[in-house]
Amino acid sequence: MYNIRGSIKEINQETIKNDNGEWLKMTFVIEQTGDFKNIYQFEIFGEESINLHKNAIKEGRVVDVDFYIKCREYKGRYYNTLVAKEVRYTNVNDMENERFAVKMNNGSMKDLPF
Repeated sequence: MYNIRGSIKEINQETIKNDNGEWLKMTFVIEQTGDFKNIYQFEIFGEESINLHKNAIKEGRVVDVDFYIKCREYKGRYYNTLVAKEVRYTNVNDMENERFAVKMNNGSMKDLPF
């Protein structure tokens, strides 16, 4: 499982129809905060999962995303997808304080000595 923090730039939702029925898929794009300004697109698949996360996913909001990478092969080519597992709203004021702390192995924060 991977984690990234960023600001949500774009949200899309689509209905996928196939022989097994209809499926709902949501994608959202975030721009990473910090020194690196990389852009990532995440996918949430299924109406139940979308409903769990829709309160945290709003354009302009800073979020922490726990995700995993899924790969598919199609006609000899490989495609990667970033699948969001958990999306947490981040208080922007907490981000300013975070740069003066380090994350410990147990997940707790500890102030730096300087």
